[in-house]
Formats: sequence, structure tokens, C-alpha cells
Amino acid sequence: MTGQVPVFKLYGEERAWPTPDLIHCESIAERSRLHGWEIRAHLHSDLLQVLYIQSGHAEVEIDGQVRVLEQAAVQVVPALCVHAFRFSEDIQGHVLTLAQPLVEHMGEALERPPLSQAACYPAEGHEGRLDVLFA
Repeated sequence: MTGQVPVFKLYGEERAWPTPDLIHCESIAERSRLHGWEIRAHLHSDLLQVLYIQSGHAEVEIDGQVRVLEQAAVQVVPALCVHAFRFSEDIQGHVLTLAQPLVEHMGEALERPPLSQAACYPAEGHEGRLDVLFA
């Protein structure tokens, strides 16, 4: 991931958010299919993303670190992290995007910043709960 890294709201879009507390959710396939199953290196200045990989294959690169996911997992991508993805065509999962003001408000309520670092969490038996939450 060298050179100039584009800054997007949602990958490939440059529209402004209509409200500072926006929550957006879409299937991984919905956007990645439009880009040949590859989301190139980019970052978000004021958005946090949570990817739930239900099944399929995903290569996740965050700030130069590559991880291959072939089992259900949740990947956190904080604002300002340079990230890229490659997905198999059979990928199942969702991307939840939260505006930074909402994340900060949650952090105040929780007395610590939530999801402030990039991390990957294996689903390990929690798939049923995650399926319901993301549906």
C-alpha cells in the first residue's frame, strides 16, 4: 500500500453523510461485487467499520498487516487505518459503518473508547448471535 491513499466515506463514494450519527450496513458482496471482489487500499477519516465475515474467504490488509480469514470472524477497522480487502465470490457477511461522532458518544457512555484499535475476533460459537445482530 504505497503512494497516495484515497479517503472515502464509503468505498468509491464521495458524498457527504447526511447526519453525524449515521449508521450504515450492507452486505460485503453488495459493494465488493461492483469492484471485482477487491476493495483497494483506502481510509476513512471519520468512520469506523466492523466487518462480519460469515463464510467464504477474505484477505484483510490493515496498516500493512495481512490476515486471511476462512472462518467466521469480526474485523474492526477504526478511522484513519489504511485498509484493503479481497473477497471470494462466495463471501457471506456484512459491513457495519459508524460515524465517528457516534463512536465517541458511545465511548463517553462506556467510559472508554470502544473499538479504538484494529482487531480481528474469531466468532467461535457466537455465529448465531452475530447473524441476528447483523441481519
